[in-house]
Amino acid sequence: MTLEHQYEIVMNLKKIRRLIRKATPYRRMAKALKTNIYHNNKINREFYNGNPGEKLLTDIT
Repeated sequence: MTLEHQYEIVMNLKKIRRLIRKATPYRRMAKALKTNIYHNNKINREFYNGNPGEKLLTDIT
């Protein structure tokens, strides 16, 4: 290959394909949506302290 002749670098064809491979669109979409963000625990499992309707919770798992 030209790398070997010009720069004396020997590289496997699989490594070259891995280096020039495009990133998957799902990974880029996950970074754009920032789905791995966690928020602090503000309730601290004190569900029944306070007035009715003061603390509203949901679970998305």
